[in-house]
Amino acid sequence: MCFGLYTLFADRVGKTGTGLDGLALSVTVAALATSPVSISHAPHMSAAQWGIIAASAVLGVAIPYTMDTLSGRITSARVVGTLFSIDPAMSVIIAALILRQTITAVAVIGVIVVSLAGALLV
Repeated sequence: MCFGLYTLFADRVGKTGTGLDGLALSVTVAALATSPVSISHAPHMSAAQWGIIAASAVLGVAIPYTMDTLSGRITSARVVGTLFSIDPAMSVIIAALILRQTITAVAVIGVIVVSLAGALLV
């Protein structure tokens, strides 16, 4: 359900505003919502950990959410949902082939559930 809502909201945010202002607002709200937990851990972080956080912010938040928002702008929630439903399967293939991870039955079930969520959205 949350995955479907995310897809619909990415479509809506992508089609409103003049740029990525809706995305910037949503990331700001998320940062404020998590700040009580984050701020208490900040003094205990090393420089290397800050580097990992910065890389994660760019690679795991800024780029993917920007692409999701832009795809919502140029296409429909149906197309975005279809593309999202492919993501888990691609992740498992990459994990198995490149990272040499063992794929468990739980992971396969997770791929099926998320793929079905994307398919149901379409």
